[in-house]
Amino acid sequence: MYNPAFFERLCPVLRDCIPDFDSRDFTFRIFNNAWPDMELKERVRHISKSLHHFLPKDFATAAQHIITVSQALRKKDLAEHGYENIFLADYIELFGREHPHESQAALNEVRKTIAAQFATEWLIIHEGTQSARPTFS
Repeated sequence: MYNPAFFERLCPVLRDCIPDFDSRDFTFRIFNNAWPDMELKERVRHISKSLHHFLPKDFATAAQHIITVSQALRKKDLAEHGYENIFLADYIELFGREHPHESQAALNEVRKTIAAQFATEWLIIHEGTQSARPTFS
């Protein structure tokens, strides 16, 4: 699933949505020496961490870029497989824990691209209130 062809389709979208995104550097970060031995979940996390190098450190701004990427994937019909784009939800889970409202907004968009329910569990547990729960329509 996460083969060079996938990243050949993904990188132009990331380049269009993330200022100063470097496809070559991103691809080198992805296909490091550890990649062949990684299990699927490890690969998802590795993609999230690699993407983090190209997004703003301010999560609110990064979340806006994630929303833009999700919208672009849908617009370019690159969201039809569902699971491949789970790294977007994983990014939000990994880097958005201290920003529940921005995370909720981003997850509400990303869920249109993938099944992101597992990534929302921490939001519900973290806040435990209705306001922290993602609104799925």
